[in-house]
Amino acid sequence: MTILSWRAGLAAAVLAFAGYAVAQPATPQQQAGAREQVQQNAAQPYNNAPVWREVRSGEPGFTQVGGAPDQGVLIQSRGETWRQARVPVSLIGGLLVALAVVSLGGFYAMRARLPWARADRSR
Repeated sequence: MTILSWRAGLAAAVLAFAGYAVAQPATPQQQAGAREQVQQNAAQPYNNAPVWREVRSGEPGFTQVGGAPDQGVLIQSRGETWRQARVPVSLIGGLLVALAVVSLGGFYAMRARLPWARADRSR
């Protein structure tokens, strides 16, 4: 037995113990939800609407984030609202910037040079 295999065996044992210590048994409520999901998948495969409806409900669940005000919330409704609104907002913003550039170009094309700019150069 070499030192390398001894260290690898020790690392595997420590990782196995850590995984066992972290594992938590599922509550009856979680088990019932899992059974419902299995039945839903059997009846309507690829229909994830009930799962996402439950995730977006805002009820606290289990997350790895600690100490945050929204601890346990997987999807915040504010973030979903912004995700849906950002495309029209960015489109309107881009159009406004393009309109400003076109307006400045049109103004410069119509006015070419300003009369008082020539008067200042003659002095």
